[in-house]
Amino acid sequence: MKFQLLPLMAHLGLTAVASAATTVKIDFGAVSATTGPGEVYNNISLSENVDEAAGTNVNVWTGGGGGTPNQVLLNDITGVASGWSLDATLTTAGSSPDFGVAGAGGNFTGTVAPLAASAFASTATVDGLFIQDTAAITFFISGLNDGLTYNLLGFVGRDNNTGAQAPTSLTTGTGGSAFWQSQDGTITAGELTTQDPNGTAGGIAFGWNGVSPTSGQIAFTMGSNADLLVDIKALSITAVPEPSSLALLPIGVAGMLARRRRC
Repeated sequence: MKFQLLPLMAHLGLTAVASAATTVKIDFGAVSATTGPGEVYNNISLSENVDEAAGTNVNVWTGGGGGTPNQVLLNDITGVASGWSLDATLTTAGSSPDFGVAGAGGNFTGTVAPLAASAFASTATVDGLFIQDTAAITFFISGLNDGLTYNLLGFVGRDNNTGAQAPTSLTTGTGGSAFWQSQDGTITAGELTTQDPNGTAGGIAFGWNGVSPTSGQIAFTMGSNADLLVDIKALSITAVPEPSSLALLPIGVAGMLARRRRC
């Protein structure tokens, strides 16, 4: 018995094209914007520093793929609108200001954790947005597909303020596995808690793999401690592609064979 692959695939409604993953990359800060060639970044900053009460939405965003001061639209790494957006809320207020644009003194020039070094252009890990003195910011990524899972990778670091901590926690979304990596390459399971992204652990990568959105949204909170600053430098969000329909072909073939045997 002979089968021709392409007619059979057409009969089963299958294609040989795998579902492509959508990836968005963000370079936070205003000192060193990341431009091509290669992947397209969303260069996102603030028009002014934020010093507000807890619960205040950040409404001074600039850059990205457009949007409003309250919400930034995000392009994917090919430069096409992803349908996703970024906004944030001041979860806990600290000293003045709570959240702002790090100047050149906040640049990171140390060793970048390998995961971040391989994922981000070098200019994306230099400047960033600071979080200061027990303040905490919740970042929201919206417009996601509840039927997919997503991988998030971030980078945090600063040349000064050794002793600062950058706790992170997933606050919207379910499942997934948290991890962080220090600049020496050691990967630790779990969320970033008391590690110093400016000192011995410096240049830390952090993230979650396999997170399912809740009502189209994933959110994480990042904070600081004491009178010290931490900077979020870069962020990547990738939709885990659905299985290629080609991967379903063996199932379809088995069904066809079983039906032919019964005939």
